[in-house]
Amino acid sequence: MSTSKDLDRVRTAALQLHAAISDAAAKRGECTKSIKSLEATQKHAAESLKSSRNAFQTAVRKALADAHASVQSISAAVAAKRWAESTHARK
Repeated sequence: MSTSKDLDRVRTAALQLHAAISDAAAKRGECTKSIKSLEATQKHAAESLKSSRNAFQTAVRKALADAHASVQSISAAVAAKRWAESTHARK
């Protein structure tokens, strides 16, 4: 009977070991999925940041071009006013 009890203990221990290995494999699989998800999120964030940076640069360039055009327009208006005043003063 001792041999039978010993075999039961060995079988129980083997089942426990199998369960522990299965749990560890499942946890590893979950960790792998989480890591892949984090990597995908990181890649998406990097691409979004790059896109945002490019959009920001484009917006700044447009704002500078608009400001330059406004300054030129004001300068042209001032020059026209001065010319008109100088022409009017001569008459």
